[in-house]
Amino acid sequence: MGRGWAGMGEAVDRVYRVEIIPLPGQAQNDYLLSDIAALGIQGVDRVVRYDLFFLRGNLTEAEVGRLRDELLVDPVVQRAEWHLAGDESPVPPGAVRVEVGLLQGVTDSVADNLSERARLLGMTGLRAAASAQGYLLFGALSSDEVHTIARRLLCNDVIQHYELG
Repeated sequence: MGRGWAGMGEAVDRVYRVEIIPLPGQAQNDYLLSDIAALGIQGVDRVVRYDLFFLRGNLTEAEVGRLRDELLVDPVVQRAEWHLAGDESPVPPGAVRVEVGLLQGVTDSVADNLSERARLLGMTGLRAAASAQGYLLFGALSSDEVHTIARRLLCNDVIQHYELG
């Protein structure tokens, strides 16, 4: 899972996955639907976009919770879920997940800002951070249609990559 000196008194780095999801009624109901229809793809009922962060380091659960609460989520309009990155992240019934992240070497200013703010909070265990966007596509879609939506609407392949699941 991570690197470290387990058994020698040192903590092992872990990677946490934090999803920041809009609360019901806070997301635009018709988000991307007209753009998807313009591609000739029918059958998408709705799209939910969420922010995604990966935090690597020697962090306690309390520190991950503090980062989530103080820097990542606005509880008035969002909720947050987090777990170890290797653990399963369930997809809601009837949905397909598409996650879009930056390619290696592309500056991730959101993650850089998060890392700096964590240091200001005294959290020296955060070794690296990355930001991404996730999309849940609800409806009846073929694999080819999902890839078309990802390539044409969600991902700029000059600076980003995407994954399904």
